[in-house]
Parts: sequence; C-alpha cells; structure tokens
Amino acid sequence: MKSLIYETSLNTNHILSLARENELLRQEIRVSREAAEITANLVVAQFEETEKILRRFQVANAQRRAVLNSAAQISIIATDTSGIIRTFNTGAENLLGYRAAEIIGKETPEIFLMESVLNSYGDQISKEHGPRIKGLVDMLFQYALLDSSEQLEWIYVKKDGTRFPVDMTINALREPDGTVSGMLCIANDISERKRAESILKKANDELEKRVQQRTAELAKANLELQTEIRERRQAEEALRGSEAKYRSIFENAAEGIFQTSPGGRLITANPAMAKMLGYESPEDIINNIDNMRTQVYVDPQRRDNLKELMEKNGYVKNFEADYYKKDGSIINVCINGHLVRDEQDNSLYYEGMLEDITQKKRSEELKIAKEAAEAATRAKSDFIANMSHEIRTPMNAIIGLTDLAIKNNMTAKHKDYLHKIHLSAHSLLGIINDILDFSKIEAGRLDLEYREFKISNVLDNISDMFSSRIAEKGIEMIMSVADNVPHILIGDSLRLSQVLINLANNALKFTEKGEVVIKISLFKQDKDQVRLKFHISDTGIGIHRKYLPDLFKSFTQADSSITRKYGGTGLGLTICRQLVLMMKGEIWAESEPGKGTDIYFTAVFDIKKDFKQNTRIPPLKIRGLRIMIIDNNETAREIYTEILNSLTYRVTPLGSGQEALKELKKESRGMDPYKLVITDWRMPGMDGIETLKAIKKDPDLGDIPVIMMTAFGREEIMLKAQEAGANAFLIKPVKQSLLFDTIINTFDNAGNQDPALNHFLQPEENSLEQHRQLQGVRILLVEDNIINQQVALEILQQAGIIVETADNGKQALTAVCSSPYDALLMDVQMPEMDGYEATRRIRNLDFKNIADMPGDLSTKTLDHKLKNIPIIAMTAHAMKGDMEKCIDAGMNDYVTKPINTELLFSILEKWIKIKPDTKPDIKPDIKTDTSKKYLFNINEIPGIDMESGLKRINNPRILIKLIINFIKEHKSDAAAVRDMFQKGDTESALKKIHAIKGAAGNLSAQRLFKAAQDLENAVFRCENIDKLTDEFEDALYQVTQSSSILEQSSTNQKPCINDADTINANLNIEKIKDIIINLANYLNANDLEAESCFQALKQYISISSYKDQIKEIGRDIDSLEFSNALKKLNVFAEELNISLGEDIKIES
Repeated sequence: MKSLIYETSLNTNHILSLARENELLRQEIRVSREAAEITANLVVAQFEETEKILRRFQVANAQRRAVLNSAAQISIIATDTSGIIRTFNTGAENLLGYRAAEIIGKETPEIFLMESVLNSYGDQISKEHGPRIKGLVDMLFQYALLDSSEQLEWIYVKKDGTRFPVDMTINALREPDGTVSGMLCIANDISERKRAESILKKANDELEKRVQQRTAELAKANLELQTEIRERRQAEEALRGSEAKYRSIFENAAEGIFQTSPGGRLITANPAMAKMLGYESPEDIINNIDNMRTQVYVDPQRRDNLKELMEKNGYVKNFEADYYKKDGSIINVCINGHLVRDEQDNSLYYEGMLEDITQKKRSEELKIAKEAAEAATRAKSDFIANMSHEIRTPMNAIIGLTDLAIKNNMTAKHKDYLHKIHLSAHSLLGIINDILDFSKIEAGRLDLEYREFKISNVLDNISDMFSSRIAEKGIEMIMSVADNVPHILIGDSLRLSQVLINLANNALKFTEKGEVVIKISLFKQDKDQVRLKFHISDTGIGIHRKYLPDLFKSFTQADSSITRKYGGTGLGLTICRQLVLMMKGEIWAESEPGKGTDIYFTAVFDIKKDFKQNTRIPPLKIRGLRIMIIDNNETAREIYTEILNSLTYRVTPLGSGQEALKELKKESRGMDPYKLVITDWRMPGMDGIETLKAIKKDPDLGDIPVIMMTAFGREEIMLKAQEAGANAFLIKPVKQSLLFDTIINTFDNAGNQDPALNHFLQPEENSLEQHRQLQGVRILLVEDNIINQQVALEILQQAGIIVETADNGKQALTAVCSSPYDALLMDVQMPEMDGYEATRRIRNLDFKNIADMPGDLSTKTLDHKLKNIPIIAMTAHAMKGDMEKCIDAGMNDYVTKPINTELLFSILEKWIKIKPDTKPDIKPDIKTDTSKKYLFNINEIPGIDMESGLKRINNPRILIKLIINFIKEHKSDAAAVRDMFQKGDTESALKKIHAIKGAAGNLSAQRLFKAAQDLENAVFRCENIDKLTDEFEDALYQVTQSSSILEQSSTNQKPCINDADTINANLNIEKIKDIIINLANYLNANDLEAESCFQALKQYISISSYKDQIKEIGRDIDSLEFSNALKKLNVFAEELNISLGEDIKIES
C-alpha cells in the first residue's frame, strides 16, 4: 500500500514535472514563434535591400560595360588574381581580333603578349624592385602592384599573328579593403605614330646626309679655312634647321645680334647687344631707341655711310663706328652684316653682328703709347723735381723785389709798370705751382695740413680775388653758405681755397653773361666730422656730354678750340680732383652746351668735439626787421633772402624797381612798413639809381634807408648812388659778414660806421688823372658825322689817347689792316658800310672788295692782329635789344650818345689790355680853358645846356665852333625831314633824324636830343608822327637862334676860330719839332726805329688839318719806302717852318 502510495506519489511528481516542462516548452515555442516572425521580417527586409543593391550593381555594371565597349580604339582588359581574363572590351576585340567569348574566363594575357618583351620588362623590374619573379602572369602582377602611371611600349600579337606596338598602362585592381582582386591593362595602338616617327627619322637622316654632303663640298672648296668654315657652316645649317638651337645661340651669343630697318629703327636685338649699350633687356633697348642714326651713332654720318654700303654691296664687313651707351659714354664697335631683300628686290632690313672693340682699340693704343708715356713721365718727374728750387728762387726774387720797388717813390707810370709786372709774376708763379702741385700729387709727396679755419674767410678771399674780374666781364658772382654748416672747421684751408678758386676761375673764364654761384651745404655730420657739399654753377658755354668723362683727366680740355680761345694748361681740374680725393671726397660735373655747367664736390673736415655753432644775431632794436630785396637776378634774390632770413629779418624779394615802388607805397601807411631797402643797380627797365631817386622823392618813403649793390661800373655808380641819397654801398659778390655789418651800421644812430664799410668814392680833382693809363693808347674812331667825330676826338685826346679817324666802315677795314690799334670806337649807322657790317667783316677776316688794301697781308697776320681787338659801339639808340644787336655783330661793348666821358674811359680801360712797356712815354698836351668868364651868359644860349657841354668837351672855343658848324649843317633839316615823310621816304628821314640826335646829344642840345629821340621812336611805332615832327622842328629852330650869340662870341675871342686854325690850335710846334727831326734821321738811315718815332708824332697830328699828310707818310713807312716818306716829311716840316738839318739829304 505504502509502496503504491509512494509510487503514486512519484507519478504525481513526475506528472507535475512534465506539466511544468510542458509549460516551459509552450513558452519557448511562443518566444520562438515571435523570434521567427521577427527573423522573417528581417530576412524579408534584407532581401529587399539586397535586391536594390543588386539592381544598382546591375545598372553600374551595364554602365561599365557600355563605357568599356564604347572605347572602340582602346583595349581594356581585366583579369582576376589567377590571371584569367574577366574583362575584354570592344576595343580589345578590334585591336586583337578575338571575340570576348573566346577569351573571357579562358585565357590569360599571355595569349597576345610576346614573351621576349615580357622578359625585358621583367629584367627591368627585378633591377629596380627586387628578385626576378618567375612566370609571365606573376611578373605582370608584380608590375601592376607598383601602381605606376607610366606608359610602357609593348608589342601586341593579333589573333592572326600580326604584331603591332601599343602604349600600355598596367595597374592592380583592389577591393575596398585593399585586397588585390586582379589587374587592369589599358593599351592604345601607336602604329601610325611609329610610322610617322619612322618617316620623320628617315627625313632627318636624309637631311643630315645632305647637310654633311654640302658641308664636305664647302670644306673642299675652302681648304685654307677647313676647320673654321666647316664648324661655322654646320652651325648655320643647324641654326636654320632648329628654332630652338637658333634661339639658344641668339640669347647666349657674346656678340650683339641685330635687325634694323633701312631708316634706322631697331627691329630685334639680343641680350648681348642690350648689355653692350647699357640697357637691361632687348625689350628695353627696342622700346627706347627709335632711330639708331640720331640716338646711338656719335657721328650720324657713319650711319649714312653704312646705309650706302649696304645698298651698294648688300653687306658690310668690319665696319667701325662710335656708339653712345645709355649713360652717355661712348664705345667703339665693329659691324658685320648684310641686307635682306624681298622677292621684288626691295630692301627689307639689315641684320648682322656687333662687336664691342673699345678695349681692343684702347689696348692697341695703350700698347703703342705705354713705353713712350712711361719714359715721358719719368723724364717729367725727374725734371720738375730737379727744377722746383731753380724755378721758385728767381720767381720769388722777382715778386719780392717788385714789392720793394713799388713802395719807393717813383712816377705813377713806373709804379703802374711794376704793378703789372707783379701781377704777371704772380700769374706765372700760379702756373708753375700748378705744375709742381701736379708733380707732387703724382709722386705722392703732397700732404694736407690740419688747422682750424673759418669757412667765411675762404669765401671772403675768393670774393676779394674775383670782384674786379666779374665787374670787367659784367657778370654776377653769388655765394651762399647754409645755416647748418659749422663756421669753424679743421682741415687744409689752402687746398680747399685752391679747389674753389680753380673751379670759380673756370666758371668765370667760360661765362660771358649771367652768373657764377658758389653754394656750400652740409652733406653729413658725425660727432667730430662733417662732410660738406660744394656746388659751383655758371651760365656759360657748357660742355657736351661726350667730354664729361675726360673732364678731370690730366692735360685735357673739353675741346681743342677752348684751349685756343681761353687758354689754360689742362691741369687745373686734374689737381682739383686729386685734392678732393685727398680730402676724402668726390667730384663730378653736369652740363649741357649753351646751358652752363654745374660742378659738385664733397670734402670731409674735422670739427671740435665741444664745438657749438654760433649764430650771428643782430641787435634787439633791428631784430626781425622788415627788409625788401630788389634784384632782377632770381638766384641772387633767393640767396640774399636765405641769408637775411637766417639773421631773423623778414624779407620780401622783388625783381624790378616798379614792383618795389608799388609794394613800398602799399605798405607805407600800414602797421608794418618796410624799414630797409637793398637794391641792385643794374636792372632792366628801372635801374637801382632810378628806384633810389623815386624812393627818396616820395614823402611817404623818403626816410627808408637804401643800400645799393653792384658788381659793375663801381666808381661811377657809387657817385651816382651817393648823389641820389643811398645810405650805403656794397660791392658784389657781397660778403655775408659785410652785409650783416652794413645793415647794423645803417641803423647805428651814433654814426660810428667802419670806414672800410659801404664808403663812397669821392671824385678826384682832375678826372683825367684817373685814366692816365690810357695815355699812348691807339684808337681808331669810326664816325661819319663830323661834329660827333670832333667831340669824340677832343674827349679822347685830352686823356693822351692817340686817335685816328675813319668816316665809314669801309675806311675802317682799310685802316685796321694798315695800322695796329688797341681798340675801335665804331658808330653803328654810317653810309657805304655801317658799323654792324664792318664789325662782322673784321671778326670774320672778310676784306674782299675793299680798296687800298695792303697787298702782302696773310690771313695769319690778320688773325693775329684782329682776333681780340676790342670794338666798342657808339650809338644814339636807347631801345631794348640794341646792346644785344651790337654783341651779336661781334662788338665787345657799347656807349650811348651823348657820350658820358667817365663811362667811355671806364669801358676803354675794361677792354684794352694796357702794355706799359709798349706805350710811348707821352703826356697829353691839355690846355683847357675851364674858366667860366665867357663873353656871354651861358644860361642865355637857347636850346643848349652849355655847362653840361663844357663838362663833356672841356674847351669852350671848340664847343662854340662845333655848335656853329652844327647849325650851319642842320638848320634846314626839319623842313627836309617833313618833306621826306610826305614823299614816303621814311628810311632817309630816319637817317637824318638819327644823325641830328647823336650830334645834339654830344652838344648838350637837350630839348632837340629828346625831340629827335621821340620822333625816331614814333616812326618805329607808326604813331603821333605829325605831332612829334612839329616838336622836332620847334626844338631845332630854337637851337638855330643861338647862332648869332655864339658867332659874336667867336668873333671876339682869340685866336679866331676858322676851320684850319681851330683844329690846329692845339698843335704844339716846339714839342713836335724834335720828334720830326729824329724821325727824319731814322728815315735817312733806313732805321726801323722810324716806326716807333712816327707813332709818337701821330698823336700830336691826328686832330689837325695835317692828318692826311701824316697818313701818307705812315703808309710809306709801313711799306719800308723810307725815301718817299722822307720826301713827304720834308714838305710837312717846311709848312711848319721846321728845318730838318743839313745832314738830311732829300732825293729829287
């Protein structure tokens, strides 16, 4: 029972266990079913996605196949990793002749590849990438794994066995994870290209064969030049055969290669030509040169010669010319070229090669000259070294003894001789010093001194040295020192002065009008040193740029004609350069012909370490003064303004007197009027004297102090300035220190001015004594008007001048060839030949068609006599441009009528080179009645300013006679002038008016002079002629009314005034008696001293009625016809009741 219960219990437990298991199984089934459903859904979804991918793959595959098949001429073959072909496109079918079905999945690339080619590339791969891979397919894979983009040339074999070349690229095919899945071979048939290359190679081979054949023929024909010609011809053939080779040669050639048009335009140029002429590139030279003839050829005629040879011969060979480089320097070139023509034989262009032979030519010249130059240099250095003491010792003795002699009591004439000897000795010593300095510099024996000096002292010395010379030349010298230049320097002031003096001297030498400017500025300053920049400029003749490179070389000048005209050793600039180099500087020049020259140099000087620049400050009471500068020279205005501004003054620069008066008037009643006027004298329009007078006359301006400046006509201008009321006078070039002191002294109320400053010259009692150096000077007076001639004769002979006369230009030409003169006074309007034409012909040595000319004259003789003879114009014109017209004709200077005696003498002294040792010791026989006790009241002579006339002529009897003669000659000329105007003969009327104007001026008929002048100007302007003719007629009538008074005076004065007696009144028989007897003895003995003796006699006779007889005697003496001269002298002596003596035998 128990066992049954137990068994039942077991079964029950078992059942329960099974039930639980069943439940669990049911749950698992439920879960599995749910999982199965989920899985089924995922499978469906994955299937759908797979289907989509498959469809895309199929589309892509179709596209790929389409692409592959579209490449009908390109073979695209792909394999798997075993080498079996899996892709074989249409291009592969077309190239190889296989169908894809025959190949794909069945064959490897070995079927269409040549084993020999594979082996060749296999060897290459093994060398570059490791051990040799066995097996053709493996080797292809090995190459494909390199992933090279390089195209290789392979040989494909068609199905029918035909071989053809291809360019093939082999690459590996990889899965996304990089695994290799096969290889891809892409190939292109290059058979056509190979055939073309073969044809081209064959053609090249044929061409080369022909070239070689032609070269051989040429070499055979030119055996003497085998190697050179062969290489050149081969090069030329290669050049024509290859543009690349030609360009290489063109670009890299050492010689210049060019093409130019026949007209001179540069078409092409290679780099060598551009470099040769100083340009950066061929483009640069082509763009900058429009015409080779005018821009490159130094002598344009050489380009014309080249063109002529080209057109005539078709080529030029070794054609030499001089070329300008871009920087202006000159090179020598050799040209080889030929002419290129078109089919119609027209000239197209010239082409050829250009070689720079400058160094070659210089080397040749140097080689020739080297030994001679070295020998000459040695000899020169030895000679100068040995002669230095011997030269200086006598020169120092001459200068020293002359100094001592001048200090002793002696006549003025002897003192003048010694003074000129002294100047000449100094001039000679200067030349000797230049030579010795140059020798020392060359030998390295010239040392610089280092001492303190003031830069202002250097300029002041230069100012003093050149002041008289610039006055003589009529130019200005202006000096300026910048404010920041230290006024005390340490260095060699002597050598600095030497450089500045030399450069200033050159500037003055080559400048005939305008200015010379010296400027000093600070270039650079350190603690204890300064580098100064010096600038010397002029307005002279200038220098052509081709001469600038040689400007500072030894014994050279810009042009040989300069040496002939201006002189000089050619050492000055060389010495300057060497001295500048010694002063650690450099020197250079800039210039253009006709535009002056600028020379710059720098120099280094020491300064004290504790140096402080001292600035000159004027006294407080005039500090900041308002000053007006009047000067027509713009440079002078600028520099004086800078100087005065630096002294605290406020400056207004103006260029004319008219502007100045307007400005002064405008500011005179304002709060800040001008306190000082500084004016130049020589200005166009209103000069300084006129401006000064206008200021002093104006009640609002009269108290303003005026300082006058001038570089010209000092004594005369000083006197005029003083009379006009100037407060001070300064001589140009104005020293800065003197300008500073003069302004202070002008406002010094105490009146304790330094007598050395701004003093005025006082006239001497006898003004003729001031000009005694003119005694014995020989002048030819060329004047057609007898009255003007007599006035000039009287003025000149009172100063002891020997005067001969000519009535017109033709007579002047005869006279200058027959006798020596120191100067000519030339009227400009004369019959037969005027003064302008006569002057031009004298300067040009043109004496054709002139009667009475000496037959034995040579051009050389005339050139020696007349090259530098001063010719001074005498004109009654006072119109703008008259002076320029005179200068253009070749005259040196001019004086206006009425003649100003002092001005005439000053001009003669300016131009005549006095030679004391050649002038006879003759004093003028001046018997002048300066008494004012006339038989009439000089204020009662109508139309004549007798007092003024006597100042000019200084002899009342002669003046009276001249006025009487004038009235007789011209009393009816007013009616004649009016009649000429009515007939339309304006030219004749002008000549008569001009003659009356000149004579009236000299006779001090002031109203008539002005009326004639106004009428003359009116005729030129064609206005108010009738009105001014009436005034001219009235003025002339007024002068004629003085005739009765003067004739009565003439009658009552002794001796009587008649034509012969008046002129001979001054003939001193006692003085000339001994001279005539001495002359007769010289002529009788055929002694050449007769010439000197005759010249002494002529000065006493030239004004007398015997002057024609004396001229005849002079012609015979010049021709050495002494016997004829003696006969005529005897006749002359008998007329004067002079006996020649018994020893004189006169031939019958």
